[in-house]
Amino acid sequence: MRFKPYLALSLIASAAIADESIKLENIVVTASGYEQNILEAPATIQTITKEEIEDRAYANITDVLDDVAGVSIEGGANSKTSGGSIYIRGLSEEYTMFLVDGKAQGSSQVYYNGYGSGAESNWLPPADAIERIEVIKGPMSSLYGSEAMGGVINVITKKIPTKPSLRLTYDTMLQEKSAAGNSNNFKYYMATPIIDDVLGISLYGQFFDRDEDKITDGYKKQIKNNHTAKVNLKIGDSQDIEFLAGYARTKNRGHKEKSGYNSVMDNDRRNYSLTHNIEWNEKINTTSFINHENVHIHNGSANSGYLRTTYNTKSVAVFDTNVLTFGAEYKKEQTKHAKSRFHGTQGSMDLKRWQGALFLEDEYFLTDEFYLTGGLRWDENEHYGSEIIPRLYGVYKLSDSLSLKAGVSKGYKAPTLKQADPAIGEQSKGGGVDLGNKSLSPETSINYEVGLAYDDSALSGDLTAFYTDFQDKINKVRICDKLGGCHYNDQIWNYINEYQNVDKAELKGVEFNIGYKFDKVRTKFNYTYSKSEQKSGANKGQPFTNTPAHMANISVDYSPISTLNLWSKVKYKSATRESVSRGRSVKTPDYTLVDLGVKYKVAKNFDLFAGVYNVFNKEIDQEDGYGKHLDGRRYNLGFSVNY
Repeated sequence: MRFKPYLALSLIASAAIADESIKLENIVVTASGYEQNILEAPATIQTITKEEIEDRAYANITDVLDDVAGVSIEGGANSKTSGGSIYIRGLSEEYTMFLVDGKAQGSSQVYYNGYGSGAESNWLPPADAIERIEVIKGPMSSLYGSEAMGGVINVITKKIPTKPSLRLTYDTMLQEKSAAGNSNNFKYYMATPIIDDVLGISLYGQFFDRDEDKITDGYKKQIKNNHTAKVNLKIGDSQDIEFLAGYARTKNRGHKEKSGYNSVMDNDRRNYSLTHNIEWNEKINTTSFINHENVHIHNGSANSGYLRTTYNTKSVAVFDTNVLTFGAEYKKEQTKHAKSRFHGTQGSMDLKRWQGALFLEDEYFLTDEFYLTGGLRWDENEHYGSEIIPRLYGVYKLSDSLSLKAGVSKGYKAPTLKQADPAIGEQSKGGGVDLGNKSLSPETSINYEVGLAYDDSALSGDLTAFYTDFQDKINKVRICDKLGGCHYNDQIWNYINEYQNVDKAELKGVEFNIGYKFDKVRTKFNYTYSKSEQKSGANKGQPFTNTPAHMANISVDYSPISTLNLWSKVKYKSATRESVSRGRSVKTPDYTLVDLGVKYKVAKNFDLFAGVYNVFNKEIDQEDGYGKHLDGRRYNLGFSVNY
């Protein structure tokens, strides 16, 4: 009989451990679908706790994730949604699955011509509602499916407490440069039991607005509202039901005389979910949910919509020598577009398909120190047939605080609806058109990683090397390039692109994290080296993405007294080169940013905070020929009320 299965069982049965002498701080759920110690999780995973989030005046989730090793936030100002794109190990957010409490969200298929870059971060919960964030770096397609080819970000919200809870936060960001737009940000979280141990409700959301920059290719005017309500009903001692309803809306406006060109982009999102949890007995737990997402964009007359409904059930069974995770998923998705959306289209504006899956993962305890996880997913796509997606991961505990980890996994991503339909002609910049292709195959990859992970009460860290062999990359291929001489659908174009499986790519790198907690000081450092290369196609020899080869973050928090926290952060990114249309490339220089801040507890339920961001006023502007825009020095002031 081994300890690990019974530890797993106790975690599944209850989120709180009654015996406070057992220290289980670094518990994660995303790696295997059930709660386990991070040292034993079969993945490279990093967590950000609510305390870390609350100690900083984070405006949004991208600010939080930008401190994670292997994660890079790119774009923002040049995105019509004003959101930063999240890259994990060089793969963009198109390859990242975003989860909120284990439920997938994603609306990228509603956007076109790159307009949706960074949009997903706008739908994530505000910082005040978050219990923790788990970031898995590397494919998790065997457990989570097509969208998890690059990694998984799971935002876990706070549970409804046993007594009323309230948190209100307001802050403003004031730019030193008068041409840059100031912003205001209000976040709220309210939760209370209605009937003790039976019925509870929580409400959380965010109001955010930023003024438009008077800088070419600067930030657009943005107004964002994001609100969610959850109701939880407990049925006896072994079941509970949760209903969630959410609504979000963002408005983005650009003007030629300010940020360089006129633009309108409004986004509406409605999502609903119903979740049921049941403990069948002391060893088996099942979670099932229905999740519906409805997203619309309004861009003048070129309106689009995306609908997705997901049915998912997952069970975890704990035995003496292993923990078995198994389940099924069925997903329906559909896009709807106005006729003006695709000027070169011959066919229907409405595209749809279904996708189903069965998945099984077994974590087997070969010895008290060695755990081997094998996973297998059978994926059936209406358009692409069957795909088997395996993974194998081993964890060897060298001591109670140190683990050796290694794994190999397959990544898988099906083409989007528009990429796979030859009747779709999407107008592109420069008088061109992009055509779909029904002969496309899903993108795949084989991924390897090996590393060490350490964690005790004061010191924690990990060192991981990774390698990805990327196959069948979907890219646009120029099939006609003749100014005013390309013909499609009785129209004349300057060029015609077609989506094709042409590119092979190689990604490799090393990630290093270390953190130490002194009596009054908490410090963290991480470094990432990554190199990518396209091995075939028109961009052979070029980097796979525009992420930096070298990234480093160091942060120090100092609390001389219990009511005061002083923090500092230094971020470094090396120069990058970004491939763009018609063979040109834009290089972004290396840069270092320094941020300083303070948080002071004025009273038991009232905090004040302030910060200076980009202390040395490092600026990068797209109008100077660079591939991104950075805000200069700016000042943050705010307060929070807690009850």
